[in-house]
Amino acid sequence: MNTSRGAGRAEPGSIAWTISRRLGMVIILALAFFLSAIVTIYTLFRSGDTQVPNVVGRSQTEAQKLAEQAGLRVKIQLRNDTSVPANSVIETRPGPNSSVKKDSVLTIVVSSGPTQTRSEANTRGVSGLSFLVSSFWFLVWNRDLSRRQTRSGNQKPETRNQKPFLRL
Repeated sequence: MNTSRGAGRAEPGSIAWTISRRLGMVIILALAFFLSAIVTIYTLFRSGDTQVPNVVGRSQTEAQKLAEQAGLRVKIQLRNDTSVPANSVIETRPGPNSSVKKDSVLTIVVSSGPTQTRSEANTRGVSGLSFLVSSFWFLVWNRDLSRRQTRSGNQKPETRNQKPFLRL
């Protein structure tokens, strides 16, 4: 044995030297593999993410434009709300500043204003106008139908000489 060299060091030609060298290489390769795997997984899962813009309180068209610029598909949902003006965003699902995948669906809940009662709808004239139009077409259709029946020689059902179906 040669005592002039360090007592705790393995000699370059010994088995201990070879094992320690190989073990060091395995550890370095394992660390490199795990580091590259972590970087790869991180870039794969984070590259398609985007943040949901905070559009609460903005108009529907402005909110839709901001969401589409962030790479999101938009679904609009209307809700009656007396505390928020009509056509203003109440909330978003998922919430503002959430991290989501690009091209995912963002539901924007928009206020349609306070709930209308039946009398408020009638004051706008929509119901009355539709009633007038439907009544007009009903009268025109029935008048035209009765003219066609008298021209073809058929009598109207009220003037036929038939026995009643049920006698009372």
